[in-house]
Amino acid sequence: IKGGAGFLGLTRIKDLGHKIENVLDMIRNRELVPEPEVANIVLLAFDKLRDMIHNVAESNDEYIDDHIAALTGVTSAN
Repeated sequence: IKGGAGFLGLTRIKDLGHKIENVLDMIRNRELVPEPEVANIVLLAFDKLRDMIHNVAESNDEYIDDHIAALTGVTSAN
C-alpha cells in the first residue's frame, strides 16, 4: 500500500501506512509489546487507512495528524 500510494501521489495514505508499518515492525522484532493501548492505536489507524482507501479521491484532504501523533508516540516511547 505504502509504495503504490507514494507512486500515485496519495501522500496521506503513504504516510499513515508508513507509521503503521513502523509499529508493526517493532512488534515483530520484539521491541514493542502489543499491549491493549498499542493495539487500539494501530486498529484505529487501520480503520482510518481503510476509509481513505475506499475514498481515495479525497484521501489527500483527510485529517490524519492525531493518528500520526499516536503512532509516533508509540514508537518514540520505546
